[in-house]
Amino acid sequence: MTPVRRRWIARQGHLAAMAVLSVMGVYLEGRETIALDGADTTLRAVRVVPAISGGVPTVILEADGPLPEPLSGSLDGPPRVYLDLKGVRLGAVAVAGEPDSLVRRTRVAVHSVDPLVTRVVIDLVRAAPYRIDTSGREQGRLVVILGVASPRTAAKPPLLPVSERPRTSAPAQSSSSAAASRVTDQYFARMSGLLIRLHSVRPVLTSIDRRAEDTPATLEAAAVELETIGRLLAAITPPASQESTHGLLARACALGMRSSRMRQDSIRTNDTPLGWNAASAAAGALMMLDRANNDLAASASSSLNR
Repeated sequence: MTPVRRRWIARQGHLAAMAVLSVMGVYLEGRETIALDGADTTLRAVRVVPAISGGVPTVILEADGPLPEPLSGSLDGPPRVYLDLKGVRLGAVAVAGEPDSLVRRTRVAVHSVDPLVTRVVIDLVRAAPYRIDTSGREQGRLVVILGVASPRTAAKPPLLPVSERPRTSAPAQSSSSAAASRVTDQYFARMSGLLIRLHSVRPVLTSIDRRAEDTPATLEAAAVELETIGRLLAAITPPASQESTHGLLARACALGMRSSRMRQDSIRTNDTPLGWNAASAAAGALMMLDRANNDLAASASSSLNR
């Protein structure tokens, strides 16, 4: 089993616990848009999605154009995570909300003028690992997942000397099967961040299914997130073995977005039947998510037995 698939299986335990809820405030150092030559992209929003039900919080960066690969790091005294975005202009953003139990606040400022570098700082209540999902970078979106270590920094088992490594009689892969395996690994690598984001909306869909009280802001955030994930899924070509499951995830996004919109309309118009229709759509989206998750887990498990 390849390292990519092994990491993907380990990550499944984190997928169902996060929610798209109200966002906390963004504190800006310098609220006016800074217009500098050479900056093609403007940072528009930094949103904190609080953890819920034992999950982990995320911080979402959104811009009006493609974002560069961020240079990131963590510091102590006080604990914080930073991202440096080269060539990105700072736009004026202010979003109100409640702080998270791990995220104290976020700060954004121009870190360097020449070359232009915008720095985003996430002040933490306590030190925590993090990873960055860059799957939406071309669409102007980065997601910082707190409490989850990056695969690059995760501890690796010590490598045994050649003389002590167990011998295996497994036949070497043919060139065609090796190529197919690489394609599948690349697919799982691209999908891992989207799966985390998709399953983070699950608590909202569950709430709609149960006809629980939801704020319009929560429902709108879920609808926008599902629409965004749906577009990103459409841009990924799955291997033949994953086409059915990939389509299932896309349909879950579409149905989940529809349920969020219907639930908003039912609250605004006090339309009870529409609320029940929204619940039915949310239940369908949840069933699709469960089936897709089982299919993906079975696919990864079968590769372990080859």
